[in-house]
Amino acid sequence: MTISLNLPGDWRMHGICGEDPEMWFPGSNDQLGITAAKAACHNCPVIAECAKWALDTQQPYGVWGGMSEQDRAQELKRRQAPPRPRGRRDLKTHCAQGHEYTVANICLDHRGNRACVTCRKARNVRKLAAEKARRAEREAS
Repeated sequence: MTISLNLPGDWRMHGICGEDPEMWFPGSNDQLGITAAKAACHNCPVIAECAKWALDTQQPYGVWGGMSEQDRAQELKRRQAPPRPRGRRDLKTHCAQGHEYTVANICLDHRGNRACVTCRKARNVRKLAAEKARRAEREAS
């Protein structure tokens, strides 16, 4: 239940919706009525306040602030959705081993993906040690 108070300075006192209240509540399938109400809203001096209030109070019916029931539902859904990632690379700030990606600690691998310099150096040291151990094993046999 929504209580409408026309207090002094209340934005609702300045809206054009008081002229014909029935106009703002067309049926949800009445596209002509919805279009007419939206068009009238665009001449209203308090359209922004009206839209904000309707979204904040989640008004289920009518045209408010130039937005139909469906428009408000879509806007509320959009506001509640998590932001879309711009890309996997933009989200990562550390490598899999936990080293921070800094200007000095980033290089590109053969595929053009970011790679951690610290991890790459450690991997090369391990490869060289394994190669050295294999050589020593071959020489011993």
